[in-house]
Amino acid sequence: MDDFDRALASFDGAIATEPSNPIGYLARSILYARRGNNDKQQRDYQQALRLNPNVETLWTEIAQWFDKEQSTARSGRDHSFRLNLTSLADPQVLSRQFVTRNAGKNYHELFQEGQIAHNEGNYDDEIALWNDVVAMNLSAIQVAPAIMNRGNADAAKGDLDKAMQDYNDAINLDPKNAGTYVNRALELARGGDYEAAMKDYAMAIALNPRQWQAYFNRAAELKHSGKLREAVADLSQVMNLNPEFVGAYVNRGSIYVRQGELDKAIADYSDALQRDSNLTDIYISRAELFVRKKKYQQAVSDLQTAVQMKTKRPEAALNSLAWLRATCPKPGMRDGKEAVQLAVKACDLSEWKDWGTIDTLAAAYAETGDFDRATNYQQRVLQMVKPPTDQRKLQQRLALYREHKPYREAANED
Repeated sequence: MDDFDRALASFDGAIATEPSNPIGYLARSILYARRGNNDKQQRDYQQALRLNPNVETLWTEIAQWFDKEQSTARSGRDHSFRLNLTSLADPQVLSRQFVTRNAGKNYHELFQEGQIAHNEGNYDDEIALWNDVVAMNLSAIQVAPAIMNRGNADAAKGDLDKAMQDYNDAINLDPKNAGTYVNRALELARGGDYEAAMKDYAMAIALNPRQWQAYFNRAAELKHSGKLREAVADLSQVMNLNPEFVGAYVNRGSIYVRQGELDKAIADYSDALQRDSNLTDIYISRAELFVRKKKYQQAVSDLQTAVQMKTKRPEAALNSLAWLRATCPKPGMRDGKEAVQLAVKACDLSEWKDWGTIDTLAAAYAETGDFDRATNYQQRVLQMVKPPTDQRKLQQRLALYREHKPYREAANED
């Protein structure tokens, strides 16, 4: 409506309410550009970049707010108030032509294409796009995200040395960009430099306390080094900053399992499934915890859900449900006939090469009273397994089947 004063007041209020959201700064930057205040325009744009080095990907979303095709209120007025790259910096710089295959494309277009190439796994094409961005006569703060993204492409290709060089260069250009420290820390950790990685994560958090990726990645390193309490604290912080990020709940749940805090683990797995109901492995993991808590019906329900889901390894859910149906210590939860059907499917899917599924099939046949088949399949299992697998329990089950006794899983304590 061209009511700049109210627009500015609204953007000021939005930024005060959520100062970590780059969209507010990006949109207010456009408003300042419209009013001719270049200093404040650059200030807000650079803050948006600090909060999100890939802030260019947000422009399409924000542009919908100001789409002149959607508004009749501005008909006949100046239609130049559009979110595009040339309103964020010197148009002569951003429209610079290149003597490359990307000639004629501006900064914004190259960034978008670079992101698409990365998502599609076309890393060589992506690197070429970032090279073209670097070739532009941009400010250090503008070019630093492109160099960081080039480092991400290098890392995806497995070229750690090039990735580290790009991250170092990006940090030298913009030492206040928290995201670059996170990316460099990840590669440092992969390269085995744990201490340097932890320093980078700490720096990222110091620069931007809301950089949840830093907490999440640091938690993985803490977990790996056995510092479980600190890892839980970092994952809890991730949940505070980004409560919809499923990975935090899954990883914290796995730590609680290691600590024997089953109720907390079940709660975290449940929270993860509320946010993403397609996590087959989490249904299976939660079912295992329900079994340990002697909540067998809930375990069966989770495994039945997992069996119905599409996954790369459907035999895992089939095998788990078959095992429970064959060996559950609670009589009402056993069903030998169903266990056999499920186990046969699991064996077929694994091409009868997985001794674990055949072990389950033997237990299933024992539950139906067919001890001859149970014995034969258990003998086959013992022929398949090799050290360092402990064969003692497998041999004990074979002895039970030879005595015409089914195998029962021991009832676990809480």
